[in-house]
Amino acid sequence: MMKINLLGQPTARAATRRAAAPTTSTQQALILLVALAVSLGIVGFLYYYWGNEVKQEQANLAREQTRQKELAGVQAQNALYQKQLAQLQQRIDTIQKLQSSRRGPVDLMAGIGHVVDMTHDLYLTSIQPAGNTLHIQGIASRVDSIANFIRALKSSPKFDHVLLEQYFQNNRQNQVSYQFTLQCEYKPPAPPPPAGASGPAEPAAAGQPAGR
Repeated sequence: MMKINLLGQPTARAATRRAAAPTTSTQQALILLVALAVSLGIVGFLYYYWGNEVKQEQANLAREQTRQKELAGVQAQNALYQKQLAQLQQRIDTIQKLQSSRRGPVDLMAGIGHVVDMTHDLYLTSIQPAGNTLHIQGIASRVDSIANFIRALKSSPKFDHVLLEQYFQNNRQNQVSYQFTLQCEYKPPAPPPPAGASGPAEPAAAGQPAGR
């Protein structure tokens, strides 16, 4: 049997529906607020995390730039030291060459004089140097004197590659002599050791045993 509400008052079911509607809207608002708060928290955490990462990378970059500047300074100082060392070595080489050029002719003439003194009846008329090669001309009264001169040159530590080019007999004023031409290689003295180089070891003092 159908009931009709003639008084115009809402029934209990309609009132329940109207009361439930605000509850659903409140829940949705709360869910939205919670989601917004979570999103803001995540964004804040990421901002803080990536901000720290950026600061650390900037600090690392600053340290690398400082280290690069220090290395550049060390390289520049090293290049300056290398240049000074090259200049010093060039000066040492120049001084050694000057000493060798000064000692060379004296040593050569001393060596030639010593070899000539070891022979007899022999005279040198010309010595022409061409680099380290010497072209020597001379006169001897005997062929044996030429042979002795060649033998003395070969035995001397100052000469090497001795080669007799020619010799012939020359009769002048009823006197027999032999003219000869030879060449040899002169070995200049070794340059002096650089300053500060250690010399040969000194012998042990008397009464002290030698090193084992």
